[in-house]
This record gives sequence, structure tokens and C-alpha cells, in this order.
Amino acid sequence: MLAQDLGGDHYKFLVENLTTSDQSIEVQLRTNGPSGYGGVTVWYEDASNWVDIYIHPAAGWIAVMEVINDTPNGTSYPYPSLKDLTWYNLRVDVDSAAGTLAVYVDGTYLFTHTVTTAHRSGLSGLNSGNAGGYFDSFGLTSMDPPDVDGDGVPDETDGCPSSILAATVVIDSCDSGVTNTIFPSGCSISDDVNYCSVNAVKRRDFVTCLGKYLEYFRKARVLTSQQSDAIKACQ
Repeated sequence: MLAQDLGGDHYKFLVENLTTSDQSIEVQLRTNGPSGYGGVTVWYEDASNWVDIYIHPAAGWIAVMEVINDTPNGTSYPYPSLKDLTWYNLRVDVDSAAGTLAVYVDGTYLFTHTVTTAHRSGLSGLNSGNAGGYFDSFGLTSMDPPDVDGDGVPDETDGCPSSILAATVVIDSCDSGVTNTIFPSGCSISDDVNYCSVNAVKRRDFVTCLGKYLEYFRKARVLTSQQSDAIKACQ
């Protein structure tokens, strides 16, 4: 159980190292009188961009607070039956593509809020303020499609589901110093270099294959001539 009874607004208690977009998040909570509020936080990108959904019995509503580039934008939904010192189950089902937050209290659907923020990925957790309250039975289920290599491209559409994500292009032990660009397909420059290496029977096969890729990248302006030459110098 988590207790928060300090004065102030929008305290955050976040799950570290777990960035989510689509999710179902819920908690049992009880607010303290006379003005405590509490709820869940989603899409916490940084201190300037986050979304809170919280119960505020003293005000008689459930609120959604979007902070977008430090600018707050709050919407309240009347729910006059809320009471302090009473346990409630708050659940929010989050759809990042649609930008919707479906809100449930004690298993009953109440409303769907459509956000204006474009910042729809980040950390999740709890929030509280004023007189605070108590939290228990926190649950977070990510609905994001699997992305094993963590390159931001779902496995089902990832051309290279086990990408080489090194910061620069390295061939054997030679670091070219060239940024290892990751493409929308989910493949990186290093993945293409590795493809040439794995499928080469002789060294000249590797050199020919790599040359074709580098020429394509240069023409597509992914690489400059200098960057292409730096990679070639490592072959």
C-alpha cells in the first residue's frame, strides 16, 4: 500500500524503465479529506508532458489533466456521489492511436475522453495531491504490440525483428563512426551490413554487396560520400 499525505499538486509515482502507449491501468484508491485527490498517470514523457486521470471527491468530479509542453489543459466530468475516505477502483483503458481514455470506476464505464496531446508514449503510474490518499492493488497491462528488439517497430511489421542497434556502424572491430540509422522498415544500416557478411561466400561477395547498399544509401541521401567512404574503409 502507498500512502501520500503531503500538501501540493500532482505528485507522481511512476513505474521506471517501462515506456508504454496502449495500456490498461488501474488502482484501488482512497482519498483523504477535505480535499485530497488521486488517480493514475499515463504517457509521462517528462515534467512538461504527461496526462493524469484522477478522482476528486471534494470537487465532485473525475478529472483529466493534460500537460502539453508545460501548458495545462484540464477537463472535469461530474460525479457527485464520490466521497472521501471511501475506497474506489479506478481503471483507464488507453488507446494511443485514437487518443482515447476510457474511464471506469468500480467496474462501471463512465466516459471516454479524447486527448489533444500528441505525446502518447511514456511512463505510467500514480498521481495524488492536496490532502492525498492511499493506493493499493496497482495494475498495469501494456497493450502495445510486441517489439522484441526495442526499435519502435512492432514485430509483426518489422523487417529485422532482431536488429543491430549499435550507435555507429561497426564492421568486425572497426568502428566507422557513422551513425547506425534505423529505417521505418525496422532495419538498420548495420543489419544490411550483416546481411552482406552472412550471405557472402567469398570476401569479394561481401565487398560487392556492401558497395551496392552504400551506393543506394548515398543516392537516397541517407549517407554522404564521406560517410560511405568511412564504412568502406572498415570492410
